Amino acid sequence: MNRILRIDLSKEKISDEKPRRDWALKYIGGRGWGARKIWESGIYVDPLGPENLIFFASGPLTGLLVPSAGKMTIVSISPATRIYADSSVGGAFGAELKQAGYDAIALRGISKKPVYIMIDDGNVEIRNAEEYWGLGALATEERLKKDIGDEGIYVLSIGPAGEKLVKFACITSDYGRNAGRTGMGAIMGSKRVKAIVVRGFRDIPVADVDRFMEIAYDSFNSIYENEFLDIWQRQGTLQVIAWANERGVLPTRNFQETMFEHAEEIGGDKMEEVKTTDRACFACPMTCGNYCVIREGDTKVVVEGPEYETAAMLGSACGIKDLKTVIKANNLCDDLGIDTISSGNLVGLLMEAYERGILTKEDTGGIELKFGNDEALLKILEMIARREGIGDIVAEGVR
Repeated sequence: MNRILRIDLSKEKISDEKPRRDWALKYIGGRGWGARKIWESGIYVDPLGPENLIFFASGPLTGLLVPSAGKMTIVSISPATRIYADSSVGGAFGAELKQAGYDAIALRGISKKPVYIMIDDGNVEIRNAEEYWGLGALATEERLKKDIGDEGIYVLSIGPAGEKLVKFACITSDYGRNAGRTGMGAIMGSKRVKAIVVRGFRDIPVADVDRFMEIAYDSFNSIYENEFLDIWQRQGTLQVIAWANERGVLPTRNFQETMFEHAEEIGGDKMEEVKTTDRACFACPMTCGNYCVIREGDTKVVVEGPEYETAAMLGSACGIKDLKTVIKANNLCDDLGIDTISSGNLVGLLMEAYERGILTKEDTGGIELKFGNDEALLKILEMIARREGIGDIVAEGVR
């Protein structure tokens, strides 16, 4: 513990840094710590250039048995806004990083070729990733686990969108947990880092174990006794679809409306029909990650979620009324490595422009980009992530 892993990709140099005690006390948690590191590193840099630092930081409780102790924050200068940005990711990567002996990872420079970083219980290697370049983020995680021969490792990976520097590319972990916002996947792609793999077996020291466990026990009990726990476990954030629609604040057809007549078809009650089990981030009793499976013929699509933001932006904001289509789009975004919120927002914008006659089939590559067109949604997401046709323009995002 109490180490920052520093990697200069341009020089292929790996080193350790001792965190400053005054910073640790002053900036509690990975987000504050990361913000100070970015400030010290330099904020007036090209977000996709070698000087931009990307900092992966755990918090003081990450990896311990307290609620929601699996979170990790990724901090950098965003390619979408060119200012400071951070994005959080759940799952268990942050906890495993702590158990591998590191509190944080600092990446700088640009690798000469595609690589992945292997952190194996304190031992660090930069490995060739050319065979994984071009794969989806989910496929990369699956392949790495198979090739390394350990299903117990944890992976952060990018998809084609990150490789092609889509400004809202995300970083994916744990088969669908995402650092979705602010384009962190594009920064990894610019550095030619396909993935970061971690495996750790170390205990995390606690100063007063008895007192710590007493507080942790109280924290868990406060959640177990909460009257809203049941609905959160059954539907997760997707329950918010009905709430938002009833109050007239649900993004609908690119925010032209705030109520969706088919809200119940993409909400929590409908999701329970295709949900197979609950899933949780590390040490979290909420288990709000709804594991959904849809089958069409020989095809099976598995996704954790969708979350409210995903169903709103890829569903009602695009006029999509079929939850199965939302789930397919969610899975596609996870594998392509693009943020579902930004993607849905942009597709909704394109659909409105198409319906108003501002865009034509000539602009869209023959796609009838109308609200509610399920196939058009899936096709345009592919084009954005791969920078094909009009997708190349949309991949730059909006401000």
